Amino acid sequence: MNAYLAYRERLLKLKVLDLACGSGAFLVKVFDYLRKEHERIGGILLELRGGTVLEEHEESVKIFLHENIYGVDLNAESVEITKLSLWLKTTQKGKRLEDLKNNIKCGNSLIDDSEVAGTKAFHWEKEFAEILNSGGFDIIVGNPPWGANIDKEAVWLGKHYPDSTKHAKDTYKLFIDKGLQLLKENGRFGYIVPSTFLYQPRYQDVRDIVERYRHGAVNLGEHIFEGVDLPCAILVVHKHKKDKSAIVDLTKKPRGDIPFLLSSINLENEIERGSSGDKLLKDTGLTFDDVFVLKDAGINYQAVNVGKGKKGESKLSSKLLYSGKIGNPSLDVEFWKGENFHKYSIDESTENFVRTNYEDFKEDNERVILNDKFFSIHPKILWRQTADRIIATIDERGIWFGRSVFGGVVKDEYKKSVDIYFALAVFNSAYIDCLYQRKVLETGRIFPQVKLAYIKPLPFVIPDKEAQDRIATRVRSLIGLGSSQHEKLRQVQQLLKAEYRMESIPKKLQKLWELSFDDFLKALKLRNVSLPKKQELMEYFEQQKTALSTVADQIETLQREIDEMVCDAYGLTKEERAIVLRSAT
Repeated sequence: MNAYLAYRERLLKLKVLDLACGSGAFLVKVFDYLRKEHERIGGILLELRGGTVLEEHEESVKIFLHENIYGVDLNAESVEITKLSLWLKTTQKGKRLEDLKNNIKCGNSLIDDSEVAGTKAFHWEKEFAEILNSGGFDIIVGNPPWGANIDKEAVWLGKHYPDSTKHAKDTYKLFIDKGLQLLKENGRFGYIVPSTFLYQPRYQDVRDIVERYRHGAVNLGEHIFEGVDLPCAILVVHKHKKDKSAIVDLTKKPRGDIPFLLSSINLENEIERGSSGDKLLKDTGLTFDDVFVLKDAGINYQAVNVGKGKKGESKLSSKLLYSGKIGNPSLDVEFWKGENFHKYSIDESTENFVRTNYEDFKEDNERVILNDKFFSIHPKILWRQTADRIIATIDERGIWFGRSVFGGVVKDEYKKSVDIYFALAVFNSAYIDCLYQRKVLETGRIFPQVKLAYIKPLPFVIPDKEAQDRIATRVRSLIGLGSSQHEKLRQVQQLLKAEYRMESIPKKLQKLWELSFDDFLKALKLRNVSLPKKQELMEYFEQQKTALSTVADQIETLQREIDEMVCDAYGLTKEERAIVLRSAT
């Protein structure tokens, strides 16, 4: 019974804050939770005491309101709505409404300077002196504003929040910073934030703040709130010296299942187990950035000093690049786009061209950079920028490529010790993909991008020559099979395109060998096909499917072997290997 009494006493002393409480949705839920928990504990104590009433419910409600719940908001009307929402939860006939002016206050949670915030300047040490003198708030919750306009206050905020304004300035970053400042040591913090916080380089500054403490996050993805398409996440911080962290990824789960999944997740248990991504990260003493020159070296062009109202008016792209038949063979050069790159293969040819005589037609405010020195290097590793994972291949010809492609060249000091075909296997490996996915969480995004900032620190390993040779041999076989598969598929697609006068190849036909004959007909949008024609088409389909399936099976077998061998090179345990290979399926 003493344990229950102590717990109830602890509940009554909790200080819970929402720094941007709005209309009070979070604080009302806090009140509901505290009341329900108090009633639960009260019921247990009532039984243990043999039916003796320990405390009037009405008195507990007053304590919740005056001792547990606190909020601040910039909007005076929102503050009043919050108070009203809490009053409606506690109102009793014949009883006066509780005065909440000392709990729910109006002001600018981030700025205490009246020269910047005017009458809304908020002095936390004055407004909540007793709480802050006792160490701070026990719990901070909320959904702080994202992307609010802070241009006028930017200089002041940069000076007073240096740790969270090193890169992109965003209000939610400042609220994380301020919230953790107001949080008591060993306190708990929970916010809804944009999921870009978890992986984009421009939010590294505020991640560094969070990384000081034990923390966890649930990446929810897009379409969580009605009318809000931006992906979001739940961030939870325990203000305790960091020992473990974890991220739970729900981005691929059906949106309707999210409430159930959230109710079944014990994030504290996930944190206690620690992130398997951390365990998988091997310290090899080398990173990708150490071994490779990694560059965004595609054909780059832009119009500079273009006002906001005129963005998009530059016609440089259409003047510089074109598709179709080559216009001027002596000046125009073939280039490859990201869509032309596949895992271990590149399309043999392309119909995209760049005009190298751009000085003849570009405007004074237009810039063009053709990285022809980098283009001419071969062999080099190339991979798509627009993708949710690394899709890399090797360029053995010195091709030109667009700005949707990144490139990597082995540094001079490692050229004798690193086989580039082995390196390609590492780029494409299930192990590196697993580390990358756990770091950036781009899978399932509408416009995912591979970012150099996250490739550079990945661990790179250099095994002995014999181990590299075994992997490199398989990679060369895989490249040959991939090229054969893509060429065969291209021939089939071009024949179908010509036969049925299609403007473009249906996406489903990219993996023709995985289709049934009915799916094949649907992809071609063929209806009312005569029986003789259908039989002829079926025979052709089955013949091509068999040939492509055979190659696909060989490719899959080789990829599995390579993934296993890369795991060997990194020294993964049986358990770690299982995690990596499971993530690849």
